[in-house]
Amino acid sequence: MNASIRALRLGLFSLALLGTIGGASGRAQGVTPNVTVRSVQRSLERLPYYGVFDYIVFRVNGGTVSLAGYSFEGRLKADAEMAAKRATGVVEVGNEIEVLPASQNDDRIR
Repeated sequence: MNASIRALRLGLFSLALLGTIGGASGRAQGVTPNVTVRSVQRSLERLPYYGVFDYIVFRVNGGTVSLAGYSFEGRLKADAEMAAKRATGVVEVGNEIEVLPASQNDDRIR
């Protein structure tokens, strides 16, 4: 009798634990793609050094965000990656932003 009660308690504990783990992962995956897209878009729009000569595009595939484009500032590439990582629903970020070299005229002015 004592062994069956112990087995019942262990079974109930296991079910409760699995329900808790399943609920936590369900909430993490419960973010809709539209929410993730809007969150990444807002994060990138608020970058302080994002200028009119920079071009950044992104694509969301599940929890993965792919960044592409070009930038005239090297720090914008790292800032865009960090901003995308902090967005809602993002698990992984692929950064393919190209940092453009200074033009010959820029070098001549310096």
